[in-house]
Amino acid sequence: MGKWLRVAELLAQQAGSRGRVMGWVRSVRTQKTHSFVDVDDGGANALQVVATPEQTVGLITGCSVSVEGEVVEGPKTKELRAGSIDLLGGSSGAYPLAKKAHSLEHLRDYPQFRARTKTIAAALRLRSSASLLIHQFFASRGFVNIHTPILTGNDCEGAGELFKVTPEDFFGKPAYLTVSGQLQAEMFASALGRVYTFGPTFRAENSHTQRHLAEFWMVEPEVAGFDLPETCSLAQDLVTTVTKSLLTSSPTDLDSLQASNRSRLETFLAKPFAYMTYAEALKVVPNPRPGAALATEQERFLTVGLR
Repeated sequence: MGKWLRVAELLAQQAGSRGRVMGWVRSVRTQKTHSFVDVDDGGANALQVVATPEQTVGLITGCSVSVEGEVVEGPKTKELRAGSIDLLGGSSGAYPLAKKAHSLEHLRDYPQFRARTKTIAAALRLRSSASLLIHQFFASRGFVNIHTPILTGNDCEGAGELFKVTPEDFFGKPAYLTVSGQLQAEMFASALGRVYTFGPTFRAENSHTQRHLAEFWMVEPEVAGFDLPETCSLAQDLVTTVTKSLLTSSPTDLDSLQASNRSRLETFLAKPFAYMTYAEALKVVPNPRPGAALATEQERFLTVGLR
């Protein structure tokens, strides 16, 4: 029969039509006359396949299958009544993912499988969507995307501890993994007017907490002629535009990460953004220390407590 459909495409078909999907088995439930197979192909929704017990012999969680059949209306959403099921790749009793929820600590031990879980898959799809939206945001405002060096000899104004690249004699001088593309972006902005970087950056702080990452991707716009209020407005527009778009395009993935995500983001968008100077912040934060950088607790108070 023709090409495979994605699960999302098959669920959009009319009841009574026929189609074929390929995916991985999340679970198999066998009763006296029917078997129910949840098939996932990496999309936001899994497909329930209704089959006979004979058709599902040998199917276990983790195996890959090709299923051809008729689209039918189910109790909650469309299902596929299997005409045929072909086993494409086997699994074993050692497969580490069950239908139940797993902790992130457990998933860290199985990097080759964790993207098959709802949580990690949702996070990856959201990151992909957010990345595209960020590029679209800047492109619509006349920005040029600049790819800045990952290997560098500067520390970008002391932005963080650097990872040193060895052997040193390759470049003839010390080289490091970049902590920021800001210096290069400033140079290009003086020629192109509006530029932004969006790429990997590295920090070598030896602090193993949730607030410290050795590698992450960072967005850094630079605009010739912008003053501070215009820069603040650009940052606010970026955050609100991307958030609104994700609420519209990816509600299922947001809910997969946390059930309250959508309501929290809607509340966030409904409140006005607050702006204040460092001197104004010292007047409201607990335990102010004039001249010192704001502590994490003080930043949290400003960004959460006051909103």
